[in-house]
Amino acid sequence: MKNTLLLFVFLLAMSFSNAQTSLYSLDNTFRILQNTPLPNTNGLFMTGNIEIDANNHITAIGNFCSQPMQPHKCSMLRLDPHGLIDNTFSANYDSYPLLRVFKSHNNKFLIGSVLYLPSLHRRNNDGSIDNTFSGNGFIDDLMTDICVQPSGKILVAGKIQFGLVGFSMLYRLLPDGQFDQTFNANRLRRINDLIFNILPLPSNRYILAGTITNYSGRRANLICKIDGDGNPDTTFYAPQLDTLEGSINHVYPTTSGKYLIAGRFKIQGQNNFTALARLNADGSLDTTFKTMQNINYTIVYAILPVRSPSGGYIIGGRFQSYNGTRRGCIAMIDSNGNLNQQQFAGMGIDSVAQTFSNQNPPGAIGELAYQSNGKIIVAGIFSKYDGMPVNGILRLTSPTIGIGEEKTNNYSINIYPNPANGYATVAYNFTDIVENQNTRLSIKDILGKTLQSQTLENTSGSTLIDTRQLTNGIYFYEINHKPKIVGKIIIQNN
Repeated sequence: MKNTLLLFVFLLAMSFSNAQTSLYSLDNTFRILQNTPLPNTNGLFMTGNIEIDANNHITAIGNFCSQPMQPHKCSMLRLDPHGLIDNTFSANYDSYPLLRVFKSHNNKFLIGSVLYLPSLHRRNNDGSIDNTFSGNGFIDDLMTDICVQPSGKILVAGKIQFGLVGFSMLYRLLPDGQFDQTFNANRLRRINDLIFNILPLPSNRYILAGTITNYSGRRANLICKIDGDGNPDTTFYAPQLDTLEGSINHVYPTTSGKYLIAGRFKIQGQNNFTALARLNADGSLDTTFKTMQNINYTIVYAILPVRSPSGGYIIGGRFQSYNGTRRGCIAMIDSNGNLNQQQFAGMGIDSVAQTFSNQNPPGAIGELAYQSNGKIIVAGIFSKYDGMPVNGILRLTSPTIGIGEEKTNNYSINIYPNPANGYATVAYNFTDIVENQNTRLSIKDILGKTLQSQTLENTSGSTLIDTRQLTNGIYFYEINHKPKIVGKIIIQNN
């Protein structure tokens, strides 16, 4: 018994001394995971659908009920910083609208909708209608993005229907919602297809991206630049993008003045679609960036910069791999598009709830956003993350110095979350063993008794540990590597 206790103390000290930077992991303190407060949720949180305020409250639009008996609870809600429903917020709708996009401005919310009039309306911070806004929402078919200019004027993109004929449009409203004739020069600026993203730039300029191939008579290969009054910027053009198929859903400006473009589009001369690429400041393709190839209808919807000296980006979307490496709708890349092999090495979105197929990978991430504490809100259409049940929205903890992590020149092991609540993911990479060597992972109590055991099929990958049947306390994992790998895992099941 004395030797066992000495071994325990030694392993405990070893687990802290070998601590390394951990993976992003599911934050079990985000209470929406535990309480599941959204009744019969369809989990619809997609691009343009969440805003985080200075107090870390999360306001969202989407489809939160399968049976819309109470429309105000099904279309727009607010969560407190810990994921609980904020009952002080109430955005009542007397019908069941389809809310497409919204933006916060001056502590209010601009909302673009379908099946609700006015199609563009504004709500106060408590969810009530702002009657000072005229609601001159000209687009009544499909609203795709909203952007508030420094002057308070509002750019609106979408599609308007005149009888059986639909037109894609970009127009501007005054701060009170009235139509701005000065922007449109007595006519709407007609474009030949949809604008999905309006990106504001310095000096009151804007990037427009979507499926557009023409803007105000000038060729636009899915993307163009305009000035603050809607005139085309002739210094920007993307000649390498193919306009026959695809779209750009999101544009992210880099610190070097270049632009990451995400979506599903083709680069001229390539047969396959591309999901992520980078353009130079003038719109030409940056060939130094390793593009993300589109496999099985891969789409990237969200881009978030990594807050670390090394830089890089976290991307989310609808994909099951990143250039051949398994990733479940979320991945981290460096500034030149190379995949970070360590972060997000788990199964990702919906990997347990459903099986991936070539035609229909389940789930998608539509939004990524930081809270002020550095934690990341992830929103989209999904029901599980790394095997844990979630509800269309979750929170990830940023990498910290933690326990349950080992790394040498011969192997790396990461266990997260640690402490574990219900499940834990073991991400591993062995560089000094051959394939199919019958490497096994065991979970043992402090007396050395084996409680669980499973085979690690490949030299690198990840697997789940089911901790639901284990009582709370300290356990050890053991891998029959040479030398043997031993580390600590804490169980804190609720």
